[in-house]
Amino acid sequence: MSNGWIRAIDEALVRADLGVANECDSYEEAKKKLNDLICWEIDVATDPVLNGGYVLVPLDIVELE
Repeated sequence: MSNGWIRAIDEALVRADLGVANECDSYEEAKKKLNDLICWEIDVATDPVLNGGYVLVPLDIVELE
């Protein structure tokens, strides 16, 4: 893997206070760290307190124009 990818993921992990990415991480460790980062990003994006007051609702209750 390119060092650029590891650095980008590492910076995102550190910013989210989820740890650091290491080149010596096993596949399982790297996969868990990436999953934790994705879940953290989803939690932030879907939290109305953090995202400007928006909430996710099922499509069937949204009136489409």
